[in-house]
Amino acid sequence: MLACSVRCSAQPQTRLAQAERPGRWAHIGKRGTPFRSTPAANSAKTAAAAPEVVEPAAHASKDSAESVVEKYNREMAEKMGWTNLANPFEYNFDRGLYYHYVAPDLVVGSQPRHAADVDDLAKEGVTHILNLQQDKDLEYWNVSLHEISSRSAHHGMHLIRTPAVDFSPHSLRDTLPRAVREQELARAAGGKVYVHCTAGLGRSPAVAIASLYWFTDMQLDEAYAYLTGIRPCGPNKDAIRGATYDLLSNRPHEHFQHEPDHAFATLSSQDRDVIRAKLLGNH
Repeated sequence: MLACSVRCSAQPQTRLAQAERPGRWAHIGKRGTPFRSTPAANSAKTAAAAPEVVEPAAHASKDSAESVVEKYNREMAEKMGWTNLANPFEYNFDRGLYYHYVAPDLVVGSQPRHAADVDDLAKEGVTHILNLQQDKDLEYWNVSLHEISSRSAHHGMHLIRTPAVDFSPHSLRDTLPRAVREQELARAAGGKVYVHCTAGLGRSPAVAIASLYWFTDMQLDEAYAYLTGIRPCGPNKDAIRGATYDLLSNRPHEHFQHEPDHAFATLSSQDRDVIRAKLLGNH
């Protein structure tokens, strides 16, 4: 059985041939039916399938759990700039996994909460889980990284972490190149990647959008509209522009704030060659 690879992003490790790139995006747009797990059924499956895995601790009482969710959604709406929306995007912990296919081998969704959610991802054929959460995000929702890691190892799945601060466009900007690199290397190796943050509404869809922007002929607005047309969400577009600036400009990080709003929202084929070379090197 394969061991689970729990690691933070490092240098590229898998060879990626030029000819492979178009094929991975050849069928973009397969829309997955959102999956909602049933906590009670999941608990039963987990206990029966793998008694060695400790059951997840109870999240909280119903009243306190509701306040935790409400607090998170309020902070998310405020920090992501969604308060002016008629129906701000929200996360429901009890709904379970909620995901959409961006390509046959790329899925964007919410956090696996416990071992049974990992079981469901394994049934979908996922081989790599790319996690953008910080430890404090997992602690907030009482999610056990050890349990997720152990269950991933049970299925021979690779768990990769590229943490970014929740609701922070600056942290997301810095994290995007590493996350996109890990995602594309996994796909190039024949893997199927499930990329997630907590709600799957900000950090993880930004990774998918950046991949579409940097690795296909879509410009940023096209890639953003494409992804959000599949999965309702509101990732920070400026974080993606900023990451693009960092990869291409060779200028100080802080100078990006002086760029016009349209800067680094379009790429030439030469720009994309530079980005791919920087992300993947000679692999």
